[in-house]
Amino acid sequence: MRFAIAIVLIGTLSGSALAEPGSDPFDHRAGSETASPQPAPPAEAPAYELVDPGQPRRLHAKLFLAGGVTLWTVSLVTNIYARAEYDKARAAGPGQPNVDLANHYWRMSRYYGTGLFVAGTAAIGVAAYLYLTAPKDLIRKPIVTPMVGGDQAGVSVVGSF
Repeated sequence: MRFAIAIVLIGTLSGSALAEPGSDPFDHRAGSETASPQPAPPAEAPAYELVDPGQPRRLHAKLFLAGGVTLWTVSLVTNIYARAEYDKARAAGPGQPNVDLANHYWRMSRYYGTGLFVAGTAAIGVAAYLYLTAPKDLIRKPIVTPMVGGDQAGVSVVGSF
């Protein structure tokens, strides 16, 4: 949401001072000839500092994505290793295969490999949610600036909240 608020305090001047454009209403010397007031140089506009409110959220999304991909990689390596050891245990020799060792690697693949894959998928899902719901607009930090005119003084607040 972007907005601008200007608060202006208006001073009152006498009607005769307003009627004479060249007179200085604050010069009360009797009979003085005052020169026309010099206009003040225009004030430079303040530089706006742009802020990205979604940047921390996108950073967290990238970290979750990296964690999810890491979990997927560990799951893949675990399953490849467990499958290779399972096949070795089943073909252990001419007699009875090593059933206990084969069952161990089968369970390793089933519980560890699949569990790591599910955890990685959840982390990637969280990363997608965080990244897609992060605010994309840059906003300006609020700036408070004084405003001074010939017969006015005030404060201007500009920015986004």
